[in-house]
Amino acid sequence: MLFGFFIPVPVPVTPQTAGMVQDPPLKPRRLQLSEVSSTEKILHVQGSVALLAFDREGHVHVQDELRAATPRHMLALASELQGVVRKAAASPHAHCVLQSLIEKMPLGELTFIVLELAGACVEIAKNRYGYHVLCKLIERRFTEDALDAGFSGHFDRLVQELMQKTLALSKDAVGHQVVGALLQHGDGIQRSQVALSLVGLLGRHARCRGGSHVIERALLCVAVEDRQQLSQELLSNPTEIVLLAQHRFGRFVAKALLQLPDEFGVQAQRIICAALGELKRTKYGVRFIAELERDNVLVHAANESPTSWQQLCSQRCLSWADESDDDV
Repeated sequence: MLFGFFIPVPVPVTPQTAGMVQDPPLKPRRLQLSEVSSTEKILHVQGSVALLAFDREGHVHVQDELRAATPRHMLALASELQGVVRKAAASPHAHCVLQSLIEKMPLGELTFIVLELAGACVEIAKNRYGYHVLCKLIERRFTEDALDAGFSGHFDRLVQELMQKTLALSKDAVGHQVVGALLQHGDGIQRSQVALSLVGLLGRHARCRGGSHVIERALLCVAVEDRQQLSQELLSNPTEIVLLAQHRFGRFVAKALLQLPDEFGVQAQRIICAALGELKRTKYGVRFIAELERDNVLVHAANESPTSWQQLCSQRCLSWADESDDDV
């Protein structure tokens, strides 16, 4: 442990031991942090946040103090991380402390985090721990009603820095999560910019893990005009949709197309219905159909009531095997 208090433990005296030679007193034992008052805890953590935040056990205690601290104490604890935000964002332990700060502190007091991440946010977005910090920051910014003008200006510049590397982040193992957060929580302009950056490259991006996640999120989140542009490109070649439905990652994009509530969704369903026999002969094609059934994505055939994919396979004398276990 990095902290604690020492208290003496007296040896009990009984009638049987009175007058006898006593054994040497026991060594003082270390008092655990859970045994002291919350005020003593805060005073003990305060002044050591920059050290404890990077420790496997210490960062847990710092988070506990942030949850219990008053606004004044929270600001005092947060100020100790100034100058080490980039290092903290890439730390397996300290990034959790930054997330707690983002959740609890007023937006205006988070400006120092945004300023220190600026200029390195793309590298942070590709970090296995840092992307959590950026996603939390994006979510907090766009779900907050009362905004701080100073914070908003610095945050907008941070987002623009990320937007310039949308394609690279979309293909990154973890960076695509940051792009997905912008699509889910960002404003209409930012969503449109992400969608337009993908135009012309949808087929290629749909075949990588990160790209398929971003395209799937875009189809569900962007404005109607942008969604139509994406759908038109994906459906311009029906064979491409069938191939995506049989791909390990592309099948998630094909599934999102089938769920669109417009003519593009109907067109995608017709293409998939016509290729059921081909899909049932491939590993991921079988999984694709099983996932549609599992998620209750119904088939809306012309002039017929909606039916399940399992029923459609039975009508066409195709075997039904549920192999929906996912490996991604």
